[in-house]
Amino acid sequence: INDKLRELRLENNLTQKDLAKLLNVSNKTVSHWESGYTEPPIYIIVSIKKIFNVSYEDLLEESKGFERLSKAEKYIKYITSESTETDF
Repeated sequence: INDKLRELRLENNLTQKDLAKLLNVSNKTVSHWESGYTEPPIYIIVSIKKIFNVSYEDLLEESKGFERLSKAEKYIKYITSESTETDF
């Protein structure tokens, strides 16, 4: 989700500080998400989806395979699809 988040932020002419304010987090937190150092929690992913008006699938499209997804990404894929994968 890190590259996609940066891409969406830049497409919408937002700085990390701008996005951080919208999500009620620090700009350092946004920087950590974009660099892949940490991942946003599920409730933040829901907010990101709403802010940028994108689907969960669009947010997760950079992922190459279900096995490589984070726990949060696996859960989102599970609740938004017919997947039976529950290893999260």
